[in-house]
Amino acid sequence: MRKKVYHITYPKNREPILENGLLPKKSEKYILYEPRIFVFLPKEENDVLLAFYYTRDENMDIWEFEVDFNSLNKDENSNSDNHFWIDFIVYPKLYKSNINMWEVSLKRV
Repeated sequence: MRKKVYHITYPKNREPILENGLLPKKSEKYILYEPRIFVFLPKEENDVLLAFYYTRDENMDIWEFEVDFNSLNKDENSNSDNHFWIDFIVYPKLYKSNINMWEVSLKRV
């Protein structure tokens, strides 16, 4: 079964993503992990909008794509039960970018 998932990143990464897709990255900073792409699986429709709020930055891109549910790996370092990671290249479409969360919130209330 395929599921729609989302990846949040800074607009500075937009061009490389458009050219090469989302590439799994390795971390050697705070938490060591093998190459992966972090994604979230919304439980409700407005979870995508809430993602902007939780980033605390109105200048973020959210990339939307579908993956096979069985390819999702639970992010054990997250307190959320809808955070996952994948370990393959994805060619997503840009879902939203540069949205002012306060304006979105006011329109949705």
